[in-house]
Amino acid sequence: MSGWEGYIYQVQHKYDAKTSNYTKTNICQHAAIVGNDGVAWAVSSNWPGLNEYTHPLEQEDGSTRDVPVNEFKCALGAA
Repeated sequence: MSGWEGYIYQVQHKYDAKTSNYTKTNICQHAAIVGNDGVAWAVSSNWPGLNEYTHPLEQEDGSTRDVPVNEFKCALGAA
């Protein structure tokens, strides 16, 4: 396995460069490399994708308000 797919595999599993072996597997469920334009370059199997949706947010008065969530913009901002 090489290229971007190999990198994704290394993100999901613990690789020991000294022994050239994976010492732990399934460290994370999903991984992806996504460009600044939102296009995925490589993804793990069953990658759910980055979505847009609304989420109910509780207000100080006890009511709720739907707020928009864009997972790509959140991930980009965190990076």
